[in-house]
Amino acid sequence: MPLTRTQGVSALEHVVRVVLNQSADSPVSKMLTHVGFETIYDLLGLDHTDIDDLTYLDGETEKRLPLGHRRMIRAFLAFVIYREQNNAPVGDNWSGLTRAEYDDFRVSAAYLALRSGLSSTGARMLAGSSTAVTQTPRDPVVDFKKGIKRDASLFPTLKDEKQWDHWKRDTVALANAQDVAEVLDKDYKPSTPEDTLLFDEKQKYMYSVFVRTLLTDQGKAFVRQYEATHDAQKIYKDISAYALKSTKANIDASHILSYITSVHLGDGTSWRGLTHSFILHWQDQVRLYETQVKVSEHFSPGQKMHMLQNSVYPIPDLRAVKAQADQHKTQTGHALNYDEYTHLLISAASQYDAQFVPKKAPNARPARRAVYTHELDEFYDTDDYSNQDAFDIDSSLDVIEANVAARGSRMSLGQWKRLLPMPR
Repeated sequence: MPLTRTQGVSALEHVVRVVLNQSADSPVSKMLTHVGFETIYDLLGLDHTDIDDLTYLDGETEKRLPLGHRRMIRAFLAFVIYREQNNAPVGDNWSGLTRAEYDDFRVSAAYLALRSGLSSTGARMLAGSSTAVTQTPRDPVVDFKKGIKRDASLFPTLKDEKQWDHWKRDTVALANAQDVAEVLDKDYKPSTPEDTLLFDEKQKYMYSVFVRTLLTDQGKAFVRQYEATHDAQKIYKDISAYALKSTKANIDASHILSYITSVHLGDGTSWRGLTHSFILHWQDQVRLYETQVKVSEHFSPGQKMHMLQNSVYPIPDLRAVKAQADQHKTQTGHALNYDEYTHLLISAASQYDAQFVPKKAPNARPARRAVYTHELDEFYDTDDYSNQDAFDIDSSLDVIEANVAARGSRMSLGQWKRLLPMPR
């Protein structure tokens, strides 16, 4: 029967230290560490090409494994095949192999006969098989360590709990790309000993990620709580629950609810940027709100459509979409649903935005507009046109509301101009 991973580790240790007589600081031992070999199956999986390419680290210098050591490994693989062919397979008794038996084989005629014909298939002999050669089972821990390149520095930092949604989205995407997504699944449980060992490795990696990225007070507290166990899965579960269900999250949900039910595009203060971006931002705020409340408190599609219609009502071009929807219902008897309405609304918003892009900056964002204004907002000087401060889907409500307060507390450039005496 195949060995367990623990047995495979012990078997490799016995073969290297006893059978091959290699010390812990020998090139062979260093090579095993360098290439990530941990079980006997890793060694049995080598073929001629693999053996020729084996390297080890001498200090910080990578060197090719010496010829004598490469021949030693080839002889051992031939030894395993020889025993299989002579009805004396090693089976699970790797600790029974001796240095003397191996040395006797290396000087025998049988080894000379096998030496020229050792193939990659023959090298993958599973100890314990009584018939044909079978494929060496893959070690998931070794595959994980040797596989996808992982870079903890790519993960974003969480410095403010208001960044939670953006941080979570980026972190989950990178965890999937780096093959550690199970750690972020609160319901995942490894089902086999091999899976458990692999999951432990992933937990250690993601714990190191959270040490670097969770920079809020609450995040640091969770990281320190699980310092002894490196349980990154529980850290992510706890920080997620805190972000979505805590008292602070409920306050944030109320804040978002107030915005999505009261904001009006085109009032000259609340939104600075594309009308198209406003619609996407409004929809994203609805999504954020619904992640923080119970499903029973989610808006129905009809409610969302009515709220969005109210939000864009001050802009005649966008208000016309509702009129088109009403006409469509009258003519066909079919009322547009929320998705169909938003599709038409976004299309109309894109056409509306195109009217206000300065000709000399065709890729720029349009300026702010005041209600019932159909040209560039008088508050903007097109000679100094810039879109660097325009709002987009990621703009926070705090920034938007700060803009409302700032604009409400100062007189506009247009108002100042109207106070100046007319030129004679």
